[in-house]
Amino acid sequence: MKKLIPFVVVALAIAVNLQRSAAGFVDLPASQEIAITGIFIAALGLALDFAIGRLPWLEFFRQYQEAWASSLALLFTAGLENWLPTGSDYLSIQAVGLLIAAALYLLGRTTFRNRGVREFAAG
Repeated sequence: MKKLIPFVVVALAIAVNLQRSAAGFVDLPASQEIAITGIFIAALGLALDFAIGRLPWLEFFRQYQEAWASSLALLFTAGLENWLPTGSDYLSIQAVGLLIAAALYLLGRTTFRNRGVREFAAG
């Protein structure tokens, strides 16, 4: 139960910050919101597989993987839309697209490296 307290505190801090910063809002395109959700699902899947490899009793959480990833992606997307500067929406959207591309590259590279693809193997 003591390990759950930091997660609750972080969730409350995010919720308070989202309500407080709702004045400025950059509406991200639906394609970027879908990409962010996909990144969260893939990253949480990799993190959960790693954690289950270390702590097998976490296998129970595998059935909730998509639900956790979707909710975290929704929270992150809402926070990002409120955090981005509103004066230059086009530039903010392009910067988010660049960050999405970098995250997808790193996730793909990690996946290929874990699957043993020779071109991506650590040299």
